[in-house]
Amino acid sequence: MGAKGDLDGVGLLSTTNNRNCVESLDYEAQRGKLFVGYNAGMKWFFALLIGIGTGFAAVFINISVENFAGWKFSLTFNIIQKSYLAGCLIYILINLALVFSSVSIITQFAPAAAGSGIPEIKGYLNGIDIPGILLLRTLIGKIFGSIGSVGGGLALGKEGPLVHTGACIASLLGQGGSTKYHVSSRWLQGFKSDRDRHGLVTCGCAAGVAAAFRAPVGGVLFALEEVTSWWRSQLMWRVFFTSAIVAVVVCAAMEWCKSGNCGHFGLGGFIIWDISGGQEDYSFEELLPMAVIGVIGGLLGALFNQLTIYVTRWRRNYLHKKGNRVKFYCSKEKEYNDLATIFFNTQDDAIRNLFSAKTIHEFSAQSLLAFVVMFYTLAVITFGTAVPAGQFVPGIMIGSTYGRLVGIFTVNHYKKLNIE
Repeated sequence: MGAKGDLDGVGLLSTTNNRNCVESLDYEAQRGKLFVGYNAGMKWFFALLIGIGTGFAAVFINISVENFAGWKFSLTFNIIQKSYLAGCLIYILINLALVFSSVSIITQFAPAAAGSGIPEIKGYLNGIDIPGILLLRTLIGKIFGSIGSVGGGLALGKEGPLVHTGACIASLLGQGGSTKYHVSSRWLQGFKSDRDRHGLVTCGCAAGVAAAFRAPVGGVLFALEEVTSWWRSQLMWRVFFTSAIVAVVVCAAMEWCKSGNCGHFGLGGFIIWDISGGQEDYSFEELLPMAVIGVIGGLLGALFNQLTIYVTRWRRNYLHKKGNRVKFYCSKEKEYNDLATIFFNTQDDAIRNLFSAKTIHEFSAQSLLAFVVMFYTLAVITFGTAVPAGQFVPGIMIGSTYGRLVGIFTVNHYKKLNIE
């Protein structure tokens, strides 16, 4: 009885008045209608910023790669008119310089920017917080490392790094910038919870795909099917809005570059296919070669995965120190080398040439077979190196080459000249 009286005296327990009942403290933030509306509006505003930022980053990467490639090819062509050996050396030195700059950036400045970045982002969006993958230095290393590796002619793409770039931009915007490098703003520090940052990073991933292929719907599907397992209907609309903003920014930049404001950058840099002159009707007999193309793609993909695992394990233990001699066969006067036409070009332009209906008779089956074997081998060896690396464009490159090769055999077999 005395104990109860003591408790009553200090106000901890009372049975005479309901106002003195014991209650738990409520640490949950009170979210009224005004706060909920403000929070929703800020999420859409951040989706807009992510789209604009990722779009400008993609344009900068593509313009830089196309200009480096243009300067490299122009200088090589000018020198090769006087000396084949000097032109070859210049071409090799420029590529080595670009690749070395990319490797230096990754190994010395931003190790987390190596590779495509998609596996790390998938892990983050599925609950694994990997240190260093969304920092400002990772973003800088991803952008400039991609320029060096792709501009240096490696059998890599920039589409995977663009996904990582979009995720970094989204994360940095969500946390208000980087306090380490004194690039921050308290006005942008509105989303600190893991739930909100998850939504922003998902928007960034979709923006990267949309920037690479100018495909807003493709960005949404990539985010939904590939990178995240936690999805909400409200998030889908913000992801689509972000992807649409990226497509608008990229299209506006390309229109501005058409007037010659971007140096060597023209229609290159983005995957754009001309299908205006393609075949509209297909016969039942053509389903067989199409099925063959699908089977070949599946087998090459499975083999590619196994070979990259083997090469990665082998690279950890051994260093290849022996060089290989390469013999160049130059074309005669007033002739061209179709194999050199594919190699001596950016991957985006090479894909466009392979896909175009205007180049039906420009590539021989022997050159296509030689190219797909060499490029496939280069892609296997290059994957896993310490540079930002994507596999979307190399995969499209390999598929378009062997697809065209199957198309040549199909035309010869069925004797249908209208098959393209």
